[in-house]
This record gives sequence, structure tokens and C-alpha cells, in this order.
Amino acid sequence: MTRNCRAGVEDRWTKTVKGPDGTIRTEKSANYGKGSRWRARYVDDQGREHAKGFSRKVDAQQWLNKQVSDQVTGTWTDLALSGVTFGVMAERWMSTKATRAPKTVAGYRSLLDTVVLPRWKDVPLREVQFDDLQIWLTSLSVDGSVRFEGKGLSASRVRQAHQLIGAVLKFAVKAKHLPASPADGVELPRLPETEQRYLTHEQLHRVAVAAGRLRTLVLVLGYCGLRFGEATALRVEDVDVTARRNGCGDQSPTFARRGW
Repeated sequence: MTRNCRAGVEDRWTKTVKGPDGTIRTEKSANYGKGSRWRARYVDDQGREHAKGFSRKVDAQQWLNKQVSDQVTGTWTDLALSGVTFGVMAERWMSTKATRAPKTVAGYRSLLDTVVLPRWKDVPLREVQFDDLQIWLTSLSVDGSVRFEGKGLSASRVRQAHQLIGAVLKFAVKAKHLPASPADGVELPRLPETEQRYLTHEQLHRVAVAAGRLRTLVLVLGYCGLRFGEATALRVEDVDVTARRNGCGDQSPTFARRGW
């Protein structure tokens, strides 16, 4: 049976006794002088009871008020759940990516094992703080990770590390292990600006001719803006020349521009 939601603060050192004549008096309980005097208790919306001891009643009431308030605002988390380590939560998150492409999963695994877990594996979720994350991410650019000490990581790699650790923490938030992600708002290194260089028509055709039997593929890549994986996955039935669209419904900028 699920318990009803309730909350209160009790005095463990005293008990209320009703005498034979009906009078009510307060006496010392069997717990008098043992442990914390005041105990705050509440039952969450899942029917689980939570309790914490305090030496002062005011502290017990303040803690209880916050727990109840957090449940009302939707920011409450189970203290036991927030004690789960980042490493455990990361593995749970990884298990949800089983349907992703093997190359994508391998990339997550490599980033976790070489950059993220060496620092955060044994840290309880509730101890992952914004400032610690900021300092760590900044240090990756200068000193590198534990596995690559002394060699700073590229801005791209640091950003990837932040995206991954942020994904794990958001997963923890949705699972009620944390009230919010401490990775939000972290300052990240800027990606270096690189000059974009494009082939002229003549250069592209020279490459296509040199490619021999792959001439058509080179021209498709050069003029249609497809990535290699997208181009190699295309089939004849995927292309609608009349509508100038591929099988994904995307319109090639080159087709549209040239009226192909």
C-alpha cells in the first residue's frame, strides 16, 4: 500500500502520556539523550518515507520546509539517488545509446574512458558542482586530461567533452537524481576560425577526371553538397530530378540554383 504524503517534526526525547484521570503530560522517552533530539520526516509522492535528525527544532523545520517546497515546485530529488556516482550514471546513459550507429557509440565510449571518467567516475552526482566543471574544462585546454597530461586538448575536443558530460547530467535530471544540471552555462573555448577554400569548376572537373570510374561520385559530392556517407547511401529511386529533391526531401542548392 502506498503511504499518503505527509510531513512533520517530532521530538525523539519526549513522549506524551495520558494519565488515568485523563490529564496529558510530557515525559522523557526511552531515546532521551540519545542521538539527535529532533527528527524531520516526510513521505514523497512515490510513498517513500525520508527522515533526518537535527539537534535544533528550527533546523529540522527549515530542512522539512525545503523538501516540501521542492516537491511542489518540481525540483525535489531523492538524496539517496543523488548519491549515485557519475560513473554509474554515465554507464546507464550509455546503455540507452545501443541503437545508435556503432561508430557513434565508439566515439562516446572513447571520450568517456579517456577524458571524462578519469576525473568524474567516482564523484557522487550531488558533488558535481558548476565551478568544478568550469575549472576542469578550462584545464583540459591547457593541461589536457589525466590520460593526456601535459598536452592541451583542442577546442573541439573540449566542447565534445562538455556535450557528453552535459548529456549524462541531463539524463540524471530527468531520472530525478538531480534538480538541475550543473553543466549548464559553462564557458567553453572558441573554435578557431578557418578559411573556407572551394574548388573552381575547372579544378573540380580535373579531380573528377583523375578519379576515373568514381568521376560521377566526385561531381555529385562537389556540386550537390552531400557528405560522403550520404552520397554512397543514395539509390536511383532516392533522386527525383523533376522535383529536384533527394529521398530525404532535401533540395540540392546546386539543383535549385542551376534549375536542374
